[in-house]
Amino acid sequence: MIHHIKISSFPNWSGQNQARNYSFNGYLLTLSADPINSRIHQLVWKKMVPRPVS
Repeated sequence: MIHHIKISSFPNWSGQNQARNYSFNGYLLTLSADPINSRIHQLVWKKMVPRPVS
């Protein structure tokens, strides 16, 4: 996945494209960046399952 950064709180990121890795596992979507100084940063989203209306 490529993020096209228009503006950022990190000025040196503005105007850049940044690649992210992604994976789907059931109801989870995980985005991660390549390791920096042996650290891996991840964002994880969980899909909400709708509840039946009673």
